[in-house]
Amino acid sequence: MSNIDVNIYKECAEKAMFEASDVLIGKFRPEKPSELKRFYKSVNALVTDADLASDKKISENLNDSRLKANIYSEESKKTIDENSNLFWLIDPLCGTVPYSLGMDHWGINIALRDKEKLILSCLSSPSIGEYFSAVQGQGVTRNGNLHISTPPTKNLSESTIVLEVDGGVEWKKNINQISRWITNVSQINSFSSIAYPMTQMALGRIPGGVFYGIDTVHFAAGAMIVESLGLFVTDKQGRKIDWSKKEPLDCVVVGWPHIHEELIKLM
Repeated sequence: MSNIDVNIYKECAEKAMFEASDVLIGKFRPEKPSELKRFYKSVNALVTDADLASDKKISENLNDSRLKANIYSEESKKTIDENSNLFWLIDPLCGTVPYSLGMDHWGINIALRDKEKLILSCLSSPSIGEYFSAVQGQGVTRNGNLHISTPPTKNLSESTIVLEVDGGVEWKKNINQISRWITNVSQINSFSSIAYPMTQMALGRIPGGVFYGIDTVHFAAGAMIVESLGLFVTDKQGRKIDWSKKEPLDCVVVGWPHIHEELIKLM
């Protein structure tokens, strides 16, 4: 691991998370829907002025002279030190569609990776007042207090599982693979967000999920939080995720050990 004081990075990341959360809450559910400016940067990729304002606030906090990590966000990129192995993986508003509709299924993802491994994470669902942080080997805090979690169910057949598929192309590509396991669960929930269901897993309310075609910036923060609580996060072959990948992750399977094992076997 790079020789850094990770607590300084945590301090800046948490400050960024809280200040960006305030920005997003301030723009959430405006009296007139037209007050939230919307546009599409590509097919199936909605962006609002809230995304950009949150991204700006996070970048301001992480562009600190004490930090040597490059910034890789869904909305912007900045090279701080071209010789550094440290990268921030950021989604300043994970769940833009539900956010724009006034729904609570959104959040903020900020993770720090050193080469291919995650060493620090901040995950929030501001509209429901949930804020998580984790440092490698130091456990998880929830709203400033040490947090532990337990699985809500023991068997896949009794479980509500998250399914997130990034658009119609991913559905077409993966529909046959999805059919191998989806009929073996009790219920399926989809949120058009990664941060929100990962928050629910961290709270012990949902035992697992399967995610198709998701970029690492959407996923890294939540993955580190739930892994630190005891859940498994792998690809569909059960292999660890390489967080240095720039391309979307083909399939990520998350769950408490027994739930994860059942899902992997079905795949």
